[in-house]
Amino acid sequence: ASQLKIAQEGTKYCDLQEYLDRGNYGKPWWEGFFGTDTSVKLDGVNYTLNVNPLRMPRDDKWGDTDYTDYGKCLKEKCTYKLSMNCATNPDIFTTVGHTGVAMMIFESGMHFDFGQARTVGPWACAVAVLGTILPCIAGCALTYAFGYDIYPEGLSVGVSLAPTSVGIALKLLHEAGALNKYFGQAVMTAAFVDDVLSLILFSVLFSLAGEMKFLTFLPLIMGCVFMVLA
Repeated sequence: ASQLKIAQEGTKYCDLQEYLDRGNYGKPWWEGFFGTDTSVKLDGVNYTLNVNPLRMPRDDKWGDTDYTDYGKCLKEKCTYKLSMNCATNPDIFTTVGHTGVAMMIFESGMHFDFGQARTVGPWACAVAVLGTILPCIAGCALTYAFGYDIYPEGLSVGVSLAPTSVGIALKLLHEAGALNKYFGQAVMTAAFVDDVLSLILFSVLFSLAGEMKFLTFLPLIMGCVFMVLA
């Protein structure tokens, strides 16, 4: 039923006519998504299913579609839409998780010594920048090695690896009695800045899914300016 709703959207998610033209609707056609129906109407457009694919001139893109068949496209797009709905309308468990992350970052800020941060700031920021950039590079390289595109798959993996576990660092340093020492504040400052940069990257990554404009990169610019001034 969910996949049928996706199909009723017409060309918004899966272009049925493209799969028909390229012979990737179903092999044979009666084993396709709509079964033995010879025609179907989607979003006000009629499609004839029991026809041979168009005899287009063969080229490097002949037969290429996003998925192997139309049914596979509907299944993947249904999963994608469900994920997006969960992200934009989170359930109670997602909300609790987001609250926990916010409280964890808030707790790390409570143990942040701004006096020592001015001393360890330059080196800690350098470590934080490397701790943000290197996972992004590693994620893109690993994703590309497995045959996926660098954008958006590789970049998404890299950004998801960038955040630092502030909670673990805070607990270990507190138990060791090193939280207020030079290297303890250096670790906390680096972890704190790393998380701020990671949150900015997450915001920019989600913004890239829409129209790219100056406001897309404004959070990144403002975040960098704030850290430099602080």
